[in-house]
Amino acid sequence: MKKNIALILILFNNIIYAQNKSAEQIQVERAVINWASLTFEYYEGARFEKYKKLPTREQYKIENQIADLTEYKAEMTDEYNKGKLNKSKTEFENNIKSIDQKIDSLNKVHTQLGNNPENKNDYEIDFWANIKVNNGLTVYFRHYVLLNNNFEVIKAEITGAVGKESDDLKILYKTKEAEEKYWVNKSVQTNPGKEPQKQSNSNNKTDINNNKQLNNNKSKEVNKNNTKKQSAKTKY
Repeated sequence: MKKNIALILILFNNIIYAQNKSAEQIQVERAVINWASLTFEYYEGARFEKYKKLPTREQYKIENQIADLTEYKAEMTDEYNKGKLNKSKTEFENNIKSIDQKIDSLNKVHTQLGNNPENKNDYEIDFWANIKVNNGLTVYFRHYVLLNNNFEVIKAEITGAVGKESDDLKILYKTKEAEEKYWVNKSVQTNPGKEPQKQSNSNNKTDINNNKQLNNNKSKEVNKNNTKKQSAKTKY
């Protein structure tokens, strides 16, 4: 009797979860299932989490503008409440009203862009499954999967694993091409609690160069955002 009740509860929860999914999320999950069926020799128990529809470049720019204005509004309010803002009450309220109007306008544009059927959004999702490895057993792997606007898998990375006790264990793929494309035998990815293996000097040099480039890109982005914030402060 208890088993039947448990099964009913699980089925009920699955139905509720499925009802909360958008049509796009269902398409994404189906695409990942098809990809997995063509990629792995055997898998079972597929589960998904952290689905997200990624913003287009235009939506991303607007989201940053809204975030900058919201942050500046909070800073201005804090300075006014502390008596550090050299503005009268009327000037302060007018500034806040102007910022709110700008944010509202940007939100409307963002919504319009989101409702545009011609948008080309990418999608991301975490895919969990028991996947057969080279000792004949299965390991519970997590893949981060990125799909394009045509619901095609364009990237898949192993980001976690439960039950992978050795780096000698590897996923069995249906084709050599799939193995070369998707298998990355890094202990730091599949065993988060285990000390990562030492890399060769050449790999270390590559990582250092990549980190330098990443830091340069981040610095440019920070400078760009600071310029935007300064522009907003000057305006209001």
